Amino acid sequence: MKVSDLAAELGVPPSAVLEQCQRFDIDAAWAGAELSGSDVVVLRAELGRVDEPLDLTPADGDASRGDAASDVRADPPAE
Repeated sequence: MKVSDLAAELGVPPSAVLEQCQRFDIDAAWAGAELSGSDVVVLRAELGRVDEPLDLTPADGDASRGDAASDVRADPPAE
């Protein structure tokens, strides 16, 4: 994907994408530069819409957390 294509997709100017490329040491110096797949992922995450927060809920609900949170005690048991 080219810098200009990513900029159009995200609704930002190519200069904003290039600025982030410099920040993340991505080798892109002009709007026609090709970006690798991993570079596109990083830039989308950084420049993506902030009004749509990521859903960080585990796919299997809360099962991965177990009851560890309910086992936490403020004071150690008396001996």
